[in-house]
Amino acid sequence: DPAVAAVPSPAAVPAVAPGIPEPVKPDLQRIVQIDSQVTAALLVNNQNLVQQQLTTLPDGAPESAAIKHKVVLWNSRGDVLARIISEHPPAKLRVRHPTTAELWDVTGATAAGLTITSPNDSRTELTWPQVAIKDVAELFRAAAAVPAAKGDDHALATIMLLAAGDPDLAGVQLRKAKGVLAPEVGGELEILISLERQRDVNDSVAKGNEALKLGNAKGVQDAFDALRKVDKAQFPQAVEPMARLETALKNLGPVRAGEPAVASSKDNVTFDMPDDLAKGFPERSSNWQVSKGLLGNLGDNAWLERRDMASAKAVSIVYQIAANRGGMVVNFRSVQVILDFSANTYEVKTRTESRKAKAFPFTPKVSNFLRIDARDNGTIGVDLNNGRETAEVRATDLLPVLHFGTNAGAMVQFDEITVSRGYVAVAGSVAPAGAGPGKADAFAALNLVPFGKATLEENTVVLPSGAPDSPSGIGMPIREGMIGAGFEAKGSGKLRIQLGQASDRTSGTWIDLDLVSAYTEYRVVWKDTSLTVTDRAGNAIATQKIELGPRTHLLITALADAKLKSPPKPTYP
Repeated sequence: DPAVAAVPSPAAVPAVAPGIPEPVKPDLQRIVQIDSQVTAALLVNNQNLVQQQLTTLPDGAPESAAIKHKVVLWNSRGDVLARIISEHPPAKLRVRHPTTAELWDVTGATAAGLTITSPNDSRTELTWPQVAIKDVAELFRAAAAVPAAKGDDHALATIMLLAAGDPDLAGVQLRKAKGVLAPEVGGELEILISLERQRDVNDSVAKGNEALKLGNAKGVQDAFDALRKVDKAQFPQAVEPMARLETALKNLGPVRAGEPAVASSKDNVTFDMPDDLAKGFPERSSNWQVSKGLLGNLGDNAWLERRDMASAKAVSIVYQIAANRGGMVVNFRSVQVILDFSANTYEVKTRTESRKAKAFPFTPKVSNFLRIDARDNGTIGVDLNNGRETAEVRATDLLPVLHFGTNAGAMVQFDEITVSRGYVAVAGSVAPAGAGPGKADAFAALNLVPFGKATLEENTVVLPSGAPDSPSGIGMPIREGMIGAGFEAKGSGKLRIQLGQASDRTSGTWIDLDLVSAYTEYRVVWKDTSLTVTDRAGNAIATQKIELGPRTHLLITALADAKLKSPPKPTYP
């Protein structure tokens, strides 16, 4: 295969393209890292760690003043929100309930958290870490949109959007507030946005370096594309790395269809620093805390997820449990391992195979070990406590997902999570009908099933119009605990959102959306009896009663030309 032969071995890469130098001088790099650690500590409400990090900031630097003011504003969030609720009682301020994902009204706020009220007038108290940061950011965006919003309202909305990892939207929020904010506060917010963008540049350079080491053309291409979008006048340090990546791409040869990208997150996570959680698991519930080299869940139904496992061969986990209570589910590639700490049993499942639960003693407050290994012989091995108990199942669909979820009151602390990478082939894979060469592989790496003329252009899902009996679309498997998905779409006609089966798109429950020419964000949520599509703010666009029958996939079908800006992301409680 000429395309395969064109990609050099990892050993040859350094001669072709040496490593990329660090993108920024050490003092600014240090400030960027401290800012990241301060944000990570704020998210879990660890004020002691916040203060420790603030003492490490260089004296007199404008960045230091901006970070310190961020902490002051962050700690005023309860007072600011309580004032807005009091002054504007009709304001529709809402967040998602962490368990049901339903939108509840925010009716009170304190330094500790929120009071939320359901449509039936049920009330509950939430701590700030229980609310997903993206929902907190949307909450403060809505709060800053009330009439006569004050400068602190806009400043907090900007800071929360940065904490949610969206500097572009934070910049939009800042521009809206120019006439309201004091000039010095506006300047500090611009510095914070610049630090977040700098962190994005650093991440892209690091990923490019890693891709070069592995000889991964797709990883190099992804890093190059990310750096190409950077404002070179503001971040001139991105110019040289981008040039080196461009040279490397010419020597590495074409990107192969379906080639797995380099890891988008850290592969050896030891939780020694607060930002290790964000680096290792960018998708997670908010009820986790890093402390004393361990990651522990602060409440029930805590989860962690990564979707960059297309090139992963194994995962090793060192963890402790506080007591024999509840359980934990681990999904890796195509296998699910169910650990029942209260019953002292474990169970191994795949899509086609389920092993009977077996006894295994889980000892509290000591280190336990779990390894899941995708082997070259087409099997997946499971090892508990270094061979004390083992199991083997046949590998089927190797999905690019690593997911942890706690339940029933389990209290778990992770000491270390390590991902090992390498190519794993599964014999007998069959491309879905209508899939062109390499197309099924590219979608499979994203855990999606294409149909019709669906294609991937970089990260965009393109759904051309087709015959009425052969439309274009994608199917996303509904995994255990999944309650919805989010995506951005545009097009010239209708887009069908359907709960059903990938093999039968004529039955099930669906909602047809009228698309517009600009990308618009949609969120899909389902419960026992209803399917709902909302806008980004959570306002319902349409709701449909769910029909009886199997629901294995969320299907997104274009009834005319349509595009998804990126593959849909699943949501969990």
